[in-house]
Amino acid sequence: MEPTIDTYTWVFALHMIVIGYYMGSDFVVDQWTWYLIKSHKDPAEERVRKLKFLLICDQHPRMGLILFIATGFSVEALAGLSPLVPADLWWVWLICAVWFAEVWISFLNEHKPWGKRIVDLDVVWRFLVGGTFLVTGAWSLVGEGPFAPHWMALKYLLLGCLIAGGVSIRFFVRDLAKALPEFMKTGSTPTFEAIVDRTLFLAMKVNWGLWALFIIMAVLTIWRPF
Repeated sequence: MEPTIDTYTWVFALHMIVIGYYMGSDFVVDQWTWYLIKSHKDPAEERVRKLKFLLICDQHPRMGLILFIATGFSVEALAGLSPLVPADLWWVWLICAVWFAEVWISFLNEHKPWGKRIVDLDVVWRFLVGGTFLVTGAWSLVGEGPFAPHWMALKYLLLGCLIAGGVSIRFFVRDLAKALPEFMKTGSTPTFEAIVDRTLFLAMKVNWGLWALFIIMAVLTIWRPF
């Protein structure tokens, strides 16, 4: 009989691919951010074009995060490590599919009044999801929470921190978004460049911390040390 690959192996492989997708796309975002910081001498239209491209690139880590959650829950359920059983996974994937669609709908319509409301709801949703992972992860580490293995409890605690950190970047770059209309009228000024440097450098530093969290979560998923 031909050897077969079970469902768990396929899903675990998909989870590893998603980890690579998240890290790779986020690396592109980081490098493009640095490129944007150093583009002081470019015309205003060119810098805005680069910023728009950066925002498109940033969609990929956001999608990767959702896929990481969906495939992560699936791996753990199939391995018998999760409070969920495989039959429960349909609603996990349904929620993540709706979230996935919402990310693109809000991005494509963020300048419309109703689109801005969806963006605000997305921030609230991420705080709720991140807060839930923080609380349940910490509870599982010190008490009788839903994640029995301590490595899994730590993973979801870190995942909550990662989601909160990702949301915080949105608040850091708000000053840049507010300064863009004036930049389009007057071009580069010392004040505008100071805003660019401050907001994007801060966003990059936070993102480096998120990389560290994601790498630790990946190691915990593969190694399962405790």
